[in-house]
This record gives sequence, structure tokens and C-alpha cells, in this order.
Amino acid sequence: MLILLYGQDTYRSWQKLKEIINQYQKKYPNSLSFGVFDDEKFSLDEIKQKIESQSMFDEKKLIVLKNILQDKNLSSDVLEYCQEKNLRDSQEVIILFYEAENIQIPDVEKKFSMFQEFRPLEGPRLICWIKDYVQKYSGQIDSQAIVWLTERVGSDLWRLSNELDKLLSFKNKKIITLEDVCFLTNGEIELDIFRLLDALGEGNKKRALELLSVCFQKRENEAYLLSMFLYQIRNLIKIRDLMEKRNSYSQLVKLSGLHPFVVRKVFWQAKKFSLEKLKSMYQRLLEIEIGLKIGQIEPRLGLTLFIEESL
Repeated sequence: MLILLYGQDTYRSWQKLKEIINQYQKKYPNSLSFGVFDDEKFSLDEIKQKIESQSMFDEKKLIVLKNILQDKNLSSDVLEYCQEKNLRDSQEVIILFYEAENIQIPDVEKKFSMFQEFRPLEGPRLICWIKDYVQKYSGQIDSQAIVWLTERVGSDLWRLSNELDKLLSFKNKKIITLEDVCFLTNGEIELDIFRLLDALGEGNKKRALELLSVCFQKRENEAYLLSMFLYQIRNLIKIRDLMEKRNSYSQLVKLSGLHPFVVRKVFWQAKKFSLEKLKSMYQRLLEIEIGLKIGQIEPRLGLTLFIEESL
């Protein structure tokens, strides 16, 4: 039997490879009929020797060939050999081709008994993957946090799994929120926005526009920038409102529902704005968000106008 795993989504193809190998080793714990040929140079003769070697036990063979299809000469020889030995229809020998690159394979249906192409997950499928991953480790995640991750990390499941592992460890089976994701994931742009709002609080329009330009130069998604402005100003409003009610710092942490680290950052910045000013800025951002959604305003212009109008 000839099996092919390939495609751009190397995270899922790698997980599938591990799953097949684990199932085989569970069934045949000490098998000498299992072999892996990886990126290091190997010859057709070595592969033949492993396939044709006799086993003392009644067990199937599993031979894993990693990334050999990128070598046209070797892959042609191997596939020709498999055809000669009729291995495509064999039930005793399983040859698993694993390709970690997104390559084009002509006549894939004719050459392999089974094949699976792993394309990048998008939309609802990506959302389901995130939910399943979190549930697998007995965690919980809210919808806003999922949306943020899909917009910022996208379909790179290697990075996404790393971020989720970090969040799962941090929350220890409690619900992962948007605040947690913003706190622990990709802090560079959040720092730029924090500094930009600092500049607004100090009345430094030139500095604020320079920092906005920096965000644009980093090719940050404008819709994401807007969502982060809304998130930060919403936190500022929450803390400023509690401050004006003369709550102590410890009460700010308790009543705001924000992480203590977030409260510490927001507390000093909130002193630079009045509550009325923050509410006005937030309302203007909501108007810009609506304008973007219905196509009445261009994203960069909307954010630039927000800076201009906030001073």
C-alpha cells in the first residue's frame, strides 16, 4: 500500500504521520519491520533492502519516506520499483510518503493507494480546530479570543498551537478571554498602540501620527489596529470610571475583572484622560468601525482622522 501525506499545512500532516506511526508501534511494539528514511541521503538499494527483508513474525511492514518526492531521480526510481513489485495493492507492505513542502504531484490518484492533501484551514474550519484543540486539553476559550487569534495568527497551526499551549498553561482550565490573548500574544503592536495613546494623553499629535505610521509600515491589518484601539480604550474607560468613584488600587483590580498586569499598565495611562474624553474617543472609533464595514471610509484615513480629532 502506498500512502501519501502532503500539503501546505505541515502541522496537520505531521500530526497525521505521528498518528499512523503510533498506531503501528502500538500494534507491533518491538517491530523490526518499521523503518524511516528522512532528509539525509539514502539510496534506492537501502529502501529495497528494508522492504524485501524477511521478518520472523507475522506483521506488516511500515516504511516511511520523508521528502523524497522533491528528488526527481530518486522518487522516479522508487515509484517505478513500487510499480514493478505491485506495492500499491499490497496489504503486507505499507510505504508512507511524507512531504513537508507544498509540491505539485501529477497523477496522484494513479500512483498512490491513499493520499491526503493538507490545505490551510480557513473560516469555520479554523475556528473548529481552535475549539477542538482547547477542549482536547480540558480548556475553554471565548468567541472573541478565537476571532482575535484567527485574524492575527491565521492558519499557521504551528504558531497557533504554540500560542494556545501558552494560554492553556496560563489559564489552567479557566476560560481564555480576549484580554488573555492580547496579554500573552504578539505584544509588539500592543506596545505601539499603548505608546500612541500615551502620546494622545500628552497632547503630542506629531508623536501619535508617527507611531500610527509605524504601525502602517509594519503592514499591520487596519481592522486589527482598530479592534486594538477599541480594546485599549474600553479598558481605560473601565479603570478611569472606577478611579473617579474613588476606588483603591486593589479594588480596581478586583472590580475591573482585568488581569493585574493589564490594570497596572492601564492605571497610569488612565490618569492622562478624563472619562468624558475617553468615552468620546470610543464613540468615534465605533463610528469609524461602522464606516469601514459599509465602505464609507478608507481604513488608514479613518484611523488618521481619529488621531487628528482626538487632539
